[in-house]
Amino acid sequence: MGASVTTPHEITPLQFADEEVKTMCYSVKGQVEQKTGQKYDTFEAKSFKTQDLDHGTSYFITVQVGANEHVDMYVIKELSGQLIVQGVQEFKEPQS
Repeated sequence: MGASVTTPHEITPLQFADEEVKTMCYSVKGQVEQKTGQKYDTFEAKSFKTQDLDHGTSYFITVQVGANEHVDMYVIKELSGQLIVQGVQEFKEPQS
């Protein structure tokens, strides 16, 4: 019984953004800009977690949008492949 078992709908550990997540991130940039009312010159996925759902996969992605600015976004990738931004939170890193 040495194998670990993950339960359905468990959130994965935080990972560095891979090319798939970076591509996904860029493809929803317009949705994020619409939700925040901002235009971003920088828009680079940095890290993410996922959670399997009955109708697809949810992604919790941290995206760098400026020198000390990030957004956290919650994206659903439906089984059809459609990407829907469900939520966005903007934040700035504290200046030292």
